[in-house]
Amino acid sequence: MARLLAGGESSRALVNGAARGVLQREIRTKPDDIETDQGPTEARPILIRLRDGLKAYYGARRSEERFSLLKLMHRNILDWLAAYKASPAATGGGSRVNFKLGIFKTEIDDELPGATEQSEYVEQMRLGKFEYTSFESGGQVRMAEALMIGETPKGYEKLNPEEIAAKGMGPQALSLVRDFGLTEAETLAIKVYSVGDYRAINATLGLYDDNRLTTALHEMGLVKDRNKVPVLPPEGVVAPQDPAKKALWEKQKAKFGWYASAFKPDLAKVKAEALRHAEILKSAFRKMPRFDSARDKSTWRGMRLDPQWPDYTSFTTQHSIIAVKNYVSTSKDRGQGERFASKKTNDGRKGLLLECVLKNGRDISMLSEHGAEKEVLLLPGAQLKVLKATPAHASLPYDWLVKVEEQ
Repeated sequence: MARLLAGGESSRALVNGAARGVLQREIRTKPDDIETDQGPTEARPILIRLRDGLKAYYGARRSEERFSLLKLMHRNILDWLAAYKASPAATGGGSRVNFKLGIFKTEIDDELPGATEQSEYVEQMRLGKFEYTSFESGGQVRMAEALMIGETPKGYEKLNPEEIAAKGMGPQALSLVRDFGLTEAETLAIKVYSVGDYRAINATLGLYDDNRLTTALHEMGLVKDRNKVPVLPPEGVVAPQDPAKKALWEKQKAKFGWYASAFKPDLAKVKAEALRHAEILKSAFRKMPRFDSARDKSTWRGMRLDPQWPDYTSFTTQHSIIAVKNYVSTSKDRGQGERFASKKTNDGRKGLLLECVLKNGRDISMLSEHGAEKEVLLLPGAQLKVLKATPAHASLPYDWLVKVEEQ
């Protein structure tokens, strides 16, 4: 108790796990727990400020406001405890009120580490300080904030509950956020990843060369025309054989090439921003439960690989081991995997459908902007062993069926 009141070691046992997310407003202490009638008149204003701060904290909507209130309440508690240690008799209230304040301080102590970084992350995303994010990512700040306070975002009023859930919103998503103890920043990072920014994040984590990283930015729509409208590269690297589709493809290629020539990204800044996203994602995934195929069944991934690439040889060779440096998307829906394995690009690539036996995945489907994809992520640092690689039957729209297991 002495250490607790002195601001020394915290005790997880005393707070029974404490709050798991400062931006989620899950602090266990409630305003009514602050007994403002304790102690002499001159000491009561500290408790009143603390109670009022806690009420404001639970009513605040913006993450930076909640973080400011958290620091203010922490200062109020330190003021009271300092007065108690200096003169226990003067502050009054006996040990009971100080015991409660000590527990409250421990709750906040558990929340403050990392909260600054997360608060800054949300605020910088809100202000558009991330230069190399997709156009869709900007709207995810509003989505994450609305989810955290249980509101329906503007523009969603006409959607039915199933449609809202498919966009990673609604009561089910909120319930998962609270069950996992995710903060607003962590929820935002998952949503940003899901709308397409995974391209830059994975290119950075995978240590891809500058050309691959720049291509990822192209695919995110960062090349823009004179009106600041994103210009995407044509789908596929080879023109379609159909004359009408070929004409459209060539027109898009010419338009993209015209504007891409002026696109000169600062790749060092691209990587720094991608790593910021990745850090917040890592924090989120530490809290989320493991997706284990022994309990949750296999997931599926579709790929199209050039037979000249080393990855093609690895995935089609039984017993080979593949090291994973970045996040890898898989789906609980086999049809989603088949869709990606079956894309026809006329570029000589082969389609591979992977059956993935995971041990440490993370299911982001309930928070993803594309919930229909039923996405489960394989995390960086994983290793996959090829258990079986079988050429697919000629009637199937892909070339290989491969079963891999996370080691």
